[in-house]
Amino acid sequence: MARPCADRHHQNDIGWDETAKCCTASDSNSAEQAFSAKCGAGDRRLENCLQARIQRTISTITPSAMMTGSELSRQELTLAGRKTNHIHYILGAPGSGKTVIIPYLRRLLPDWIVIDWDELMLPAERLAGFPIRDSEALWKPYEALMKSVTEMLAPNPVLLLGVCTPAQLAEWPISGWTVLDVDDGERAVRLRRRGEPSHAIHEANSDAAEYRALGLRTIDVTTLTLEDAANAIATNIRMAPPTLSRRS
Repeated sequence: MARPCADRHHQNDIGWDETAKCCTASDSNSAEQAFSAKCGAGDRRLENCLQARIQRTISTITPSAMMTGSELSRQELTLAGRKTNHIHYILGAPGSGKTVIIPYLRRLLPDWIVIDWDELMLPAERLAGFPIRDSEALWKPYEALMKSVTEMLAPNPVLLLGVCTPAQLAEWPISGWTVLDVDDGERAVRLRRRGEPSHAIHEANSDAAEYRALGLRTIDVTTLTLEDAANAIATNIRMAPPTLSRRS
């Protein structure tokens, strides 16, 4: 069975801003119990509280990629009768270089909005009051939040980098997939450098093997510089024809 998306990520060493919490855990219950009581299942408070942050985050990702009203109107005319979202997903196991390559991709693809799956993780954790990765109950809500944000960016082309497989995002309107890969030895070196334990390195290499078996277009960047790797990805994306969205 495939591991959930959030379980494939490794915790970032980032502190929390206590004043930014929407749901506090100041009572005697655990943080997760407090969150469940105040922002329980089916409650959209977390997503609603994040809307202002989402808008600020989007404006800092690639401002030049956001369409003006007149450009949006022309785009809507172009897409009349077609229900498409041009979302391309870069799938890579931990240690493949997804995070460090993002600035290069943003420079090479100025018309694209390039975002990492974890882009909203920190503000979401601040609002929740504890790490989302440590609470399986919040993995699906976070996925739903990312889906809402990604769809909100349409019709701008979106490049999303993460660890979720096509099966895990079957309901997303994704038009193309690319696997970002490095050999297992290089991945182990990178993850050890980050201080990851042996079991995490083993899981990352297992994820990489799973991704290779999917039959998706794969770009091996083991011997490439970041600039060359980004160029290879950008070229692949420009050549990839968009497909119809799964949405009716």
